[in-house]
Amino acid sequence: MKKYNLSKIMKRAWVLVKRFKETISSALKKAWREAKMKMAVIKGTEKQVKWANDIREKGIEICKEYEFSFAERRFKIEESAKWFIEEFKKLTYMNDKNKYDIITYLMMLNLEEEVKEEKEKAGEKGIQLKREREILRGYDKYAKINDEMEKEVYRLYRAASCLFFENEEGLKEWHDAKRITKELM
Repeated sequence: MKKYNLSKIMKRAWVLVKRFKETISSALKKAWREAKMKMAVIKGTEKQVKWANDIREKGIEICKEYEFSFAERRFKIEESAKWFIEEFKKLTYMNDKNKYDIITYLMMLNLEEEVKEEKEKAGEKGIQLKREREILRGYDKYAKINDEMEKEVYRLYRAASCLFFENEEGLKEWHDAKRITKELM
């Protein structure tokens, strides 16, 4: 019989209730689903799979440290070795010089996944402005890490507004910001 950390599941449910205004019932269902979710098997050549697994481990470790639950979930369900290698190969040799660029890139992935989930939940009516602000305010704590992160969070805010309004120009601006961050890594 598989054992689960009930405390962790309950804490995750309360985060969902507080942050996403879900009912405790739906939050517990999601928390249990996340706890039971197994990591997807990565597909690729033997070398790619080994490298992608290293990247996945480091990525999940950083996501847990900075509470990027949406990015962490993406790391667990992604099957393509190519995705890990193309997007996050710098994780395998992270140092003090590129650490905050990597954290910023993970923060952007987290925000992207969070907005995607919110849009699915909101359906056709779209995400309300109040909810958009709540989502972005959740990233304020990262600006306090140091001056470099403060600049990155500010840049993330400017680019994030484009995510909420899915027009072509806005999405281009988001992808440009993401590309620039990736190049800095």
